[in-house]
Amino acid sequence: HLMHMSGEDFIIHALLGDLSVKHIVVGFDHRFGYRADTDTGKLAEICKRQDIGLTIVPPVKTPGGVFVSSSAIKNAIITGDMALAQDMLGRAPNAHMIARIRKSNHF
Repeated sequence: HLMHMSGEDFIIHALLGDLSVKHIVVGFDHRFGYRADTDTGKLAEICKRQDIGLTIVPPVKTPGGVFVSSSAIKNAIITGDMALAQDMLGRAPNAHMIARIRKSNHF
């Protein structure tokens, strides 16, 4: 049922109804809802109507200028670039994280 909800329905029914969320934090390029129908612009409109706080986190770069994202971190680990993964995480990836990512090979 959740995987076929629009972004707005998810906010109203799951976040507000089930979890009583008061504030949402998302990345600048976050999309969600069925077929990714809701972006941060639409999310901002919904949050304003529903009186929910919203923080949109701007893009983050490593000191070397690489954009940080979960996909970039996973890719660095899969390709063995632990220095880049550490720059993006702000700490060394732990053995459990490395094993889980390499096993799933999922982005």
